[in-house]
Amino acid sequence: MKKLLGYTVAASIFLLSSPLMADQLIFWDFENPVNVGDVSTFDPTTNVAVITGSASQTAKGPAETWGSNTVHLTRIFGTTNYPFISFTTTQGIALESLTFTHYHNHNPGFPTNPSYDVQLQLDSGSGFVDVGGLLNLSNANYGSTDTMDINVDLAPGSYTLRWIPLNLNGSNDTSTEFFAIDDLSVDGLILTDGDWAEFHVTKVFSDDSTDEVDVTLICNNGLPLEQTSTISGGDSTGVNFVVEHLEGTDATCTITESSGPDGYTTTYNTGAGCSWTGVRNARYACEITNTADPATFTVTKNWAIHNLAGDEVVEVAAVTIYCSNKIKGGFYNGQRWTLSDTLHGDGASLTATISTKTGPTQCSASERQVQTGVETEDDCGTRTITAGGSSSCTITNTVFFEGIPTLNQYGLAIMALLMLGLGMVGFRRFA
Repeated sequence: MKKLLGYTVAASIFLLSSPLMADQLIFWDFENPVNVGDVSTFDPTTNVAVITGSASQTAKGPAETWGSNTVHLTRIFGTTNYPFISFTTTQGIALESLTFTHYHNHNPGFPTNPSYDVQLQLDSGSGFVDVGGLLNLSNANYGSTDTMDINVDLAPGSYTLRWIPLNLNGSNDTSTEFFAIDDLSVDGLILTDGDWAEFHVTKVFSDDSTDEVDVTLICNNGLPLEQTSTISGGDSTGVNFVVEHLEGTDATCTITESSGPDGYTTTYNTGAGCSWTGVRNARYACEITNTADPATFTVTKNWAIHNLAGDEVVEVAAVTIYCSNKIKGGFYNGQRWTLSDTLHGDGASLTATISTKTGPTQCSASERQVQTGVETEDDCGTRTITAGGSSSCTITNTVFFEGIPTLNQYGLAIMALLMLGLGMVGFRRFA
């Protein structure tokens, strides 16, 4: 167990990415500035009852009105000059994200050219720490509205959230270039007073499939007891489940997957599972991974021998399987994977086991035949084999014997007597 900004959270806590349950907690349209020198302060336009706050900057404002619109503007952004919001919450909240419209200039010769990043930092009373990722600013996204994820749980208390510039061109501030924001929405969840739990589920296919599956959460107490949602492979948002009114300290919750495609093996949290006991006032993560099962490709070798001369044919052929993906026990020749064997007799076969973890494989097969008088036909051309799939083909060698008929020992004896008889007749005639 560990503490995260005042809340006791299970070791499997997660940081949400755009949760489905998030609400707007506090909002500024910045149309009500109170300017004192180069500092502007704004009361929120709307806020939930448990949160109060204000927006301001350390210096180098004040707010500016562009036409009919007022923006929260800071010049010489960085070093000591930052825009920030301060807020107090009387109840625990899950602070998810900030969404705002941003304006900035990037003139040649300034540290802002061609672009720079902004980072959010949160101070919970012991100094600022980075939260969430970076937002890159350039002329290309001037005036855009973007969301910056925060994803932290906050206990009741007072907090400050500020923007700082990073990766400026040879400077720690923007010089006289401005950074301005408008229509700022702070989104998240108010944590319930009673016992609760929240579960975040993400889905990954080893071959990057985007197929949909159903995920189900079942708990032995709390409300609701069972919830089901659909999620796609590779969906970075995932799905959330919230259970409230948990009773006692032995609540058990389990997440399972159903209705997924065939040909995959499912693992939960890399084998640790998505089942928890003692669920209470915490947030839990479940990553479901579907790993594509190996595929198989079988080549069967048939012989068709005519005119009863099978004892004069050696039923041996060297067969090779070629695949684009790794073959178990195979050899990589720099272009594709191969598996070879010498097959003896009619009906012999060679089977390759091929990895499809990263996607379908393309396979084919051929033989090397050194005997003369053998005709070969097959259906072993290139084919695609998907996760856990199988395919087969047949190579048939046909042999025809059409030589000069021969006599056995009795026939040879009769032939000799006939020739002898013909010889005696000829001798008597010409003697």
